[in-house]
Amino acid sequence: MQITEELPRLRKSILTERITLAITPEMKRELQDLKKYESVDTGRLIRDLISNFLKTKAS
Repeated sequence: MQITEELPRLRKSILTERITLAITPEMKRELQDLKKYESVDTGRLIRDLISNFLKTKAS
């Protein structure tokens, strides 16, 4: 029973790790530059950066 209780947490942990590894140094610099502006929706920005990264990897 304990294993099935741990699975959702482990999946989330693995996904987070993969996303973290997918963020390139260039993306990190872009994020740091954009964090200067308070009005930036960081969550949307990160999703867009990851989405663009995955699109370029796929092609």
